[in-house]
Amino acid sequence: MNAKIQKKFIELYDSHFTPVFRFCYFRTKDRELSKDLTQQAFLKTWVSLQNNQDIENIRAFVYRVAHNLVIDWYKKKKEASLEILTDAGFDPIDESQHPESDASYGELIKILDELPKKERSLIVLRHVDKMKPREIAEVLGRDVNSVTVAIHRATKKLKEILKRKNTI
Repeated sequence: MNAKIQKKFIELYDSHFTPVFRFCYFRTKDRELSKDLTQQAFLKTWVSLQNNQDIENIRAFVYRVAHNLVIDWYKKKKEASLEILTDAGFDPIDESQHPESDASYGELIKILDELPKKERSLIVLRHVDKMKPREIAEVLGRDVNSVTVAIHRATKKLKEILKRKNTI
C-alpha cells in the first residue's frame, strides 16, 4: 500500500466527507441513505486509487462517483416508487431527529425544491459546496461553458423565487 496514496485519500476524506454528504442529502433528502451513498463514493474512490487509476482531480472524481450513485438510487427508487405514501401525507424525513442547527437546511431545501432537479444540483454544487464551474463540469460530464451558463440561469431563477418569498 502506497503511503502517499493513503495520505492523499485521508486528506480527501477529512476535507470532503461533509460536502459530499451534503451533496447527496440535498438530492435524496434522506440522512441515512446519504451517509451510505457518501461512504460508497469514498470506497469507490479508494478502490480506484488502489488500482492506480489516473485521477486528475480527485475532488471532482469523488463528486462524480457520488453523482452517479445518486442517479442509480433514483433509478431504483423509480422502479419501487413510494409516491402513493408521500401523497397520503407520509414524510420519510423525521424532523425530530434533526438538530436545531439544521432548521436553515430545511428552509433551503423547501426553496430549492421549487427549482427543477438539474438546476437544484447546479445551485448546490456552486453555492453550497463552493465548487468552480470547471469542477462542476467534470462532476456532471458536461462542457464548462454550458455549465457556466446553466449556473447563471439557475441562480437567476433562485433569485426570482427568493424575491417572490420576500427573503432577499
